[in-house]
Amino acid sequence: MKLLPIASAATLLLAAAAANAQSYGSGIIEFTGEVTDLTCTISGGAGAIGTTNITVPMDAVQANQLAAAGDIAGLHPFQLVIGGPGQGTCQNGKIAELYFDPTAGQVDAGNGNLRNQEANAPAVNTQIQVLYKNAVVDLRDPSFKTDPVTIANNTAVIDMASQYVAVNGAAAPGFVQSYVNYKVVYN
Repeated sequence: MKLLPIASAATLLLAAAAANAQSYGSGIIEFTGEVTDLTCTISGGAGAIGTTNITVPMDAVQANQLAAAGDIAGLHPFQLVIGGPGQGTCQNGKIAELYFDPTAGQVDAGNGNLRNQEANAPAVNTQIQVLYKNAVVDLRDPSFKTDPVTIANNTAVIDMASQYVAVNGAAAPGFVQSYVNYKVVYN
């Protein structure tokens, strides 16, 4: 008979705990989205060439312009063109934003520049900086994005720039090559 009071007490404790748990607020989380067939080509405009995989041919600079760590030279403006006239799948009125992927490409984890990956005769102590609105982009920052641009006449343009920067001392003559992965998001 002693088991009955213990079982009754355990039942009361469970009921009280359940009642306590039910006293908290509850609701729903709604998810919304869109599946779209919006497709815009991405190509190099002024200062760049190619479609999807863009090449920015930077001008040669003298090594003495990069004589000390932090020196910059060879500012090279370029454009990324989203869509193009008559590209009906690049819908007017949509918004496009450009993001860089800090985990792919040649982003230097120490400073956010692009490391020189030239295998044959590389310019030692030389990296590339990407600029947006006249400011150096820290490519390590996953939250970086360009300002939204509105697609009009099936086209939008994002103005960017690049430049050489000396790191770890004076740059030595040689070649420079690097890359960064990007994505364009449409809303």
